[in-house]
Amino acid sequence: MVEKKDSDQQENIEVVEVYDDKDASVASSPDIQSTKIQHLLRKRAEILAAPKQEDEFKSLNYFLRFRVGPEEHYGVPYNHIREVIMSSQSIVTVPRVPEFIVGVMNHRSEILTVIDLKYWLNIERVGITADPWVIIVHGANVKLGILVDEVIGGKDYIPEELTTPIASADISNMEYIAGIYNGEVAMLNIEALLNNPILKV
Repeated sequence: MVEKKDSDQQENIEVVEVYDDKDASVASSPDIQSTKIQHLLRKRAEILAAPKQEDEFKSLNYFLRFRVGPEEHYGVPYNHIREVIMSSQSIVTVPRVPEFIVGVMNHRSEILTVIDLKYWLNIERVGITADPWVIIVHGANVKLGILVDEVIGGKDYIPEELTTPIASADISNMEYIAGIYNGEVAMLNIEALLNNPILKV
């Protein structure tokens, strides 16, 4: 017995023919070849006609997870992040500025304002932690730094699967929250935050 394999590279459909050597001429006859081609075409049509799963239309994004306050966890989509800096020494305080401004910093020869995210999220402010982080974000034609207490790491998510935030003791200023990831991370709406008129002055 001789086993012969013929593969369709596009659909990974494999056709196997088994026949005796003495019948090789019969197996390769035009009628059999035509039947094989028709079979492949039918399989290809079935695959192309199959409805796409809903998940195929969902976009996979990534976000940076961080902590603000004692235990509140938030996220910022990577597409709004320019850089993450671990240092409070780079922040220079400025007198007579609004209370939400921590200071300014020199970021790659550009002076950027650093804001305290606790002010915008109505989280109790008890001073700057010993090892704070600054996340450089951009959006709505604004670029600045946001001060956070701890950077935890990156994670992938599907924006369409974020749940609607509900006002609670842990989450306020709902206009700055795009949604809740996995029931534990509040995804920031950076465009809404940076579009606040007082940050464009």
